[in-house]
Amino acid sequence: MVDEAGDWDWNRLSQWLPQDVLDKIATVKPPHNGLGADASGWHWEKNRNFSTRSTAQRIWEAIIDPAKLVNFNTMPFQDWLNQCFDNKIDHWNSGAPWAIHFSTICWLLWKQRHNAIFGSTELSDVILVKYSRQVADNFNAAHQRKTGGERYRQVSWSPLSDGWFKANCDGAVNPSSGFVAIGGVIWDEYGTWCFGFSQNIG
Repeated sequence: MVDEAGDWDWNRLSQWLPQDVLDKIATVKPPHNGLGADASGWHWEKNRNFSTRSTAQRIWEAIIDPAKLVNFNTMPFQDWLNQCFDNKIDHWNSGAPWAIHFSTICWLLWKQRHNAIFGSTELSDVILVKYSRQVADNFNAAHQRKTGGERYRQVSWSPLSDGWFKANCDGAVNPSSGFVAIGGVIWDEYGTWCFGFSQNIG
């Protein structure tokens, strides 16, 4: 698809591709042996090398007290790591402990890098901060929910009347993806498994 001069061969390309695609190709340099193989690049870094540093810095600036940000960025790595997991970082993201936010953001940054490499949609800084807050708050609420003490209940199968069947069904939803699934089993009067099913429904 490159002519003898090393430019795009527009005569050949225009035979197969619509103008909007040709316009996009025109913004890309043609392949050249002297330039090496094509490779994905991280657009947040000037050298295009993959790094989460640039994205991470913008996230920290969005949620950490500016008066504490310089110390956060310059303290020795081991001290920085200890403070992150000891919940000693002042932040504005929500009421959840910083250690939960830190772990969530690290995971999201890794996922952001993965998306950039494999061509998935990258999340904006605003969405990253909002999503990290949601995940951290949900995790924190689940671990702090008061149940009034542990209570145990004996669960067992009760025999049915003659000729009866019993169906046990359940469902689950993944809040982050929105996927929903259901499943169930049917037993006869003797507790014998008769039929089962499972299905993704959304």
